[in-house]
Amino acid sequence: MIRLSPTAVAFLLVTFVSYSHAGQPNPEARGPHPVGVTTIQLEDSSRIDPKLAGPRPLLAEIWYPANDSAREAKPTSFSDFYMDGKNIQMN
Repeated sequence: MIRLSPTAVAFLLVTFVSYSHAGQPNPEARGPHPVGVTTIQLEDSSRIDPKLAGPRPLLAEIWYPANDSAREAKPTSFSDFYMDGKNIQMN
């Protein structure tokens, strides 16, 4: 069994962590092309949601290429489109 000193373990850990995060994209950064998204709510009438006592809601997001003018638009949030902008707990 190989025994490493605490300094060697710390060095290896720091090296691994810094290497594993290198080159990962920033999810907050915008890409080179404008993209639009819309959220729609569908109903699955073949399944009943016990909490709603009705058809199970199914949300779908549709992502699509947008015009260059979309770059200037204010970013929207999910709740702007779902349930009339109300923030509803989904548990």
